[in-house]
Amino acid sequence: MGAVCCKLGGVEGNNSSKSYQKSRKSSDASKPRKSSFQEFESVDRKAWISEQCKHAGDQDLFTKEINECDFQKAHCIGRGAYSSVYLVYKKDTGRPYAMKVIKKSINKIEKDRVKLEKKIMTDCYSPFLVKLYCTFQTQDKLFFILEYVNGGELNTKLIKAGVIKEDLARFYAAEILLALKIMHEKNYLHRDVNPRNILIDNKGHIKIIDFGLSKNIKEDSDRIETCGTPAYCAPEIIKGGKHEKTMDFWSFGVLLYEMLHGKYPFLKGTVKSKDEIFKQVLNNKLKIDRNLSPFTEDFLKKLLNKDPAKRLGANGIEEILNHPFLETINFKDLSIKKMKSPYVPKVKSEDCTKYISGTWLEEPVDTTDNELTFTLDEKREAYVRDFSFYAEGSFAGLWTGDSSRATTPTKSGSDISEY
Repeated sequence: MGAVCCKLGGVEGNNSSKSYQKSRKSSDASKPRKSSFQEFESVDRKAWISEQCKHAGDQDLFTKEINECDFQKAHCIGRGAYSSVYLVYKKDTGRPYAMKVIKKSINKIEKDRVKLEKKIMTDCYSPFLVKLYCTFQTQDKLFFILEYVNGGELNTKLIKAGVIKEDLARFYAAEILLALKIMHEKNYLHRDVNPRNILIDNKGHIKIIDFGLSKNIKEDSDRIETCGTPAYCAPEIIKGGKHEKTMDFWSFGVLLYEMLHGKYPFLKGTVKSKDEIFKQVLNNKLKIDRNLSPFTEDFLKKLLNKDPAKRLGANGIEEILNHPFLETINFKDLSIKKMKSPYVPKVKSEDCTKYISGTWLEEPVDTTDNELTFTLDEKREAYVRDFSFYAEGSFAGLWTGDSSRATTPTKSGSDISEY
């Protein structure tokens, strides 16, 4: 969960919407017109799925024998209450990855979150969701091997820039929505969409990370809880209401507002208390401060409707994707990352740490390898019995929904291969 303390950024200057308005004027109003997203939905799905596979770019193969000894830890790049994340190199190829290490001494709620986090990353594949390559375990730890995303957090960019231009905000918005679309189609809610959980890759595309607070609404529909980062929490969730897809659309709307305004909607002054944040979100009116284009203003107002039944997206994410705010996005090209980002981080190599906080990089790195053969306590550790996973080749099977390409190792020899 992100910090409760709110940051209020500066304002960079008004963004012109001339090209945006020009594209609207040039269209023939007398003819029925498909949105960019509708055109994307009508294309030959097999053809563009094939293109997606070509652009996946994952040539490094993983096998069921993978374990901690196959990686060399280089730097700590993040740390949480019960986990640490390291930049590591696969010893046989030298390629960089992110290794998330989780202590097994976690409570039941955290165990459930670890299981669900792994399930989401094996169920959902999108170029805008962080990729999972494999999972494995030792006597006292669980390991996720993820793609290393080296362009920094969106949050860091917002702090430095204050606000970002509409074209870049639109680009990020479209990619975030495509990622949420995949999750929602699989009945998962992210429940913590905020700039700390969005990374930027070396080409300027986004990657959503951290599914620790996510939820499967089909399997866990009765459990009601207030969760997520307070400033991004939807009014119905603050009130103890049901968790539905519209809560992600609210958080997305808050994020878009923050990108364009340099501050949170509804909040006045510096607010440090979670209860005060919730009170202001429920009671204050939305104010659009900047001279945004009419479509942008309309988009924000509809996303930040406090009534979830009237919120944009209440009838499906398609009505968000079909909004005129996104009409200049070529979704077909964007879906395979052929569309250029208006902002590209200046990274020198695929293992660049320029955008990683120096605080993390100074953290000591534990390079001790754990015992690979061990006996699992079946009663106490049943939740990790089927934890190990590896994805073969270029993830083509995950693009097409062919689960045979995503493999859980079978028993063969040592105790670890069973799990």
